[in-house]
Amino acid sequence: MSDQYSNLSFVVNLLHIKSTGTMSNKAFGALLKLLNDAFPFCEKLPTSNDGAKKIVAELGLHYEKIDACKNDCIIYYMEHANATQCPTCKLSRWRTQEKGNKKKGKKVPWKILRYFPLTSRLQRLYMSSKTAADMRWHSKDRVKDGVLRHPADSEQWKSFDQIHESFGIEPRNVRLGLATDGFNPFGKMILRHSTWPVVLFPYNLPPWMCMKEPYTFMSLLIPGLTSPGNDIDVNLRPLIDELQTLWENGVETYNISTRQNFQMKAALMWTINDYPAYAYMSGWSTQGKLACPYCASKTSHRRLSDGSKMCYMGHRRFLPSNHSWRKQKCKFDNTREKTVAPSRPSGDDVIQELDELRKITHGKQNKQTIPGFGRRHNWKKHSIFFQLPYWKTLLVRHNLDVMHIEKNVFESVIGTMMSIDGKTKDSLNAHLDLREMGIRERYHPKVREDGKLDFLPGDYTLSDDDNKVLCKWLSELQVPDGYSGNLSRCVATGERSISGMKTHDCHIFLERLLPFIARELLPKDVCEPLIQLSYFFKELCAKVLREEDLNVLENQIAITLCKMEQIFPPAFFDIMIHLTCHLAWEAKTVGPVQYKWMYPVERYLHKLKGYVNLLGKVYLNPMHIKLLEAAKFYVLQNCDECLPFVQEHKNILMHSGVRNVEESHRLQFSNWFHKRECILYYVKTIKQLYYGNKVDKQMLSLALGPERRVKYYPGYKIDRYRIISINTTRKLNTKEPFVLANQATQAFYVREIKTKAWSYVVETKPRNVYEMPNVDDDDEPYQEEEAHGGTQANQNDDEDDEIVG
Repeated sequence: MSDQYSNLSFVVNLLHIKSTGTMSNKAFGALLKLLNDAFPFCEKLPTSNDGAKKIVAELGLHYEKIDACKNDCIIYYMEHANATQCPTCKLSRWRTQEKGNKKKGKKVPWKILRYFPLTSRLQRLYMSSKTAADMRWHSKDRVKDGVLRHPADSEQWKSFDQIHESFGIEPRNVRLGLATDGFNPFGKMILRHSTWPVVLFPYNLPPWMCMKEPYTFMSLLIPGLTSPGNDIDVNLRPLIDELQTLWENGVETYNISTRQNFQMKAALMWTINDYPAYAYMSGWSTQGKLACPYCASKTSHRRLSDGSKMCYMGHRRFLPSNHSWRKQKCKFDNTREKTVAPSRPSGDDVIQELDELRKITHGKQNKQTIPGFGRRHNWKKHSIFFQLPYWKTLLVRHNLDVMHIEKNVFESVIGTMMSIDGKTKDSLNAHLDLREMGIRERYHPKVREDGKLDFLPGDYTLSDDDNKVLCKWLSELQVPDGYSGNLSRCVATGERSISGMKTHDCHIFLERLLPFIARELLPKDVCEPLIQLSYFFKELCAKVLREEDLNVLENQIAITLCKMEQIFPPAFFDIMIHLTCHLAWEAKTVGPVQYKWMYPVERYLHKLKGYVNLLGKVYLNPMHIKLLEAAKFYVLQNCDECLPFVQEHKNILMHSGVRNVEESHRLQFSNWFHKRECILYYVKTIKQLYYGNKVDKQMLSLALGPERRVKYYPGYKIDRYRIISINTTRKLNTKEPFVLANQATQAFYVREIKTKAWSYVVETKPRNVYEMPNVDDDDEPYQEEEAHGGTQANQNDDEDDEIVG
């Protein structure tokens, strides 16, 4: 074997080729035998597929096959390991394979659950010199200045350490997040199929490593054909048992950074799921009258008789008790609001409530309902996670997924604005609901001469001419390469509508572009709450959060929702709109949303499709790890090179831009909108990028094209919504050809919808950059640090994202 490959690493790379090339076991065995016969240095290689897998299994990278009942009643594990039929549905454990009219007689399980043991994979992080020190970053290197940059800064992390002191005192103990989602690994070949991987993220790692693919562990692969639904607990049992062992006893682990053994323990901090999967994991149904898991049995709901849908209004409950809006009837739902905001249920509250309810038996043939469901509670099962001793002590057990909430909120807003068929909430039934509630008489349907009902569209809808202008603007829109998808492909100019936007496109549109559209095309009383909603998500999704800012966001989103209740029809307020009132509190409790939304999971599933062959088997991916001679595990960093500060020559969609800015305060709130002060000038083009002999990010200088500078005055304006515009036709020559990199931020320019001379300024964040405190320089408390992973821009969403709402 050559110096470049050991026997171990060579076998691992062959297994990777087998997996990605969907090579059969027979063909792979033949290849191994050929290599063994043809090359003398391959004589030590295994000569069969089973021999190759044994080598990997000895390194703790194996997986276990567990038979499962076809109806998800049980898995044949522990007490049922030797059973021949399901004790619940009485179905045989095996099905008999048939070929033509002849039975082969081979016993084949109905389903096979694949379980990837977690312990050995966590131990590998401490056995690698590349990651052992990073697993203590949250305790050793994290700056504790009260700012939320990482889950370790959150209230839940600190509360957990205080309650469980013996666990928190050892920084090498592992904190985990769990995520799951369904996907079809076969693409369009089989339309009806849903495989559910369960993945885990270690949160001990620093921000530039945490949630990245090389440090994501798949623990379970739950087979299809259908979703496990509420019976997912049956499949989670092996993982829960291992987590209990890791919590109570731990496992002796070698730490290569200290060259000592220690007893490693692990705890699951929360789960990450979209809203349907939230119900499967928590046991609280996310449909019906009591769909909100935080408001629980006190969820404000109303059944719309004409729209035949459930709406969730009543956001005046979240206002101060003396607020004037509480007494106003006609502007809202024709009622006065006397109730207060419901308290969020604690773990003890949930345990007490579940103890009063009978347990159900799992299985698709056991259609059972807990008494009182839909009236007093929305529980459909006792979640298996409460078997973990510490689960009830967590402040947040299951996270709301900001990614899908943003997507659904955006589609409701843009669908209603543009009157898109199937997406708009401004229908005849919606206006009939207004008449039934006795509000907004102006918009009540009127009977025409031909006997049909007609209604006046709301102020929140665009005219045909405005729709045409908007579609033309979107089709010509240019953004930096990789900032978002090609939005023009989603525009149907002839139909004057948009469709087919990926989740990240909705994220960009809602946070960056919606304020420009609302400002120019909608009346003032309509555009203001929409701009506030956009700014809410923009600040919520920041990489750095502050508790005082989140308190303001929590208070202001209630006001924004109340403003929207005065404008939009009741049908607009589905559960996704309502959930926004809980997002700021949740971020304050568990940390920035980048560590608890579905983007990393969707990217992981997207790549996982490439490692699942036609038989549904998953093999080792050597891109994740590099195995060396002495069985030391080195985790590979992301292969993508960190992008330079500006890449003008590679940018095919939009020219680069830089904004030179000095801010007296990072963020101030004044009437909700943000103040950013001392804006000096904007640079339309960048001619060259100069580096010194030694690259120093704090001393990086940019050569700027003076012919395209736009200074503060004239040619610059900022409106009451803090939207910045510049006049790109004005020119200014200057003798200041340089700006330091730490004084500049990236930006691009979006032409105004109705005025070509003026452009909006949109700030962007460079890829692979994290805002971390600079402990060496008190004058500059924040500096940008390079990352080893990706960024939220240019996300690869799963094409089969489910839309909820």
